[in-house]
Amino acid sequence: PRYGAGIAFSGYWKGVTDRAAYLAHNAFLPDINNERAVKNETYRANMRRLEEYVLIEAEWDTMLVPRETSQHGFWPWGAEYGRLVPLEKSEGYAGDWIGLRSLSEAGRLRKLLFKGDHLRFSSEWWAEHVLPVFA
Repeated sequence: PRYGAGIAFSGYWKGVTDRAAYLAHNAFLPDINNERAVKNETYRANMRRLEEYVLIEAEWDTMLVPRETSQHGFWPWGAEYGRLVPLEKSEGYAGDWIGLRSLSEAGRLRKLLFKGDHLRFSSEWWAEHVLPVFA
């Protein structure tokens, strides 16, 4: 898919082969993930103020590729698909671009996994696994 196409997911597309094209043409992800050369300190400050940040990964996700993107994981730049860079090994985490390392170090970043497809968790699963985080 091309960046900026007139379809909903184009703003979420992140091809791994051409970082320069991604940064130049994707108007949403590089901005919100603070991946541009000049960092938006407001984004980082706002994230750091969160009481909790809960990342839910669907084990059988058919929408997100790779499914680990739900927890800020992704493939390395310029590499073939397959090997994954988890959040904690990413440039953005190391540089705390949006405050994820700060949240993690403060114990306010939660990663949950459920057996199911994209956003197909039940109300019961939500009540059992997510709501207690905020109790």
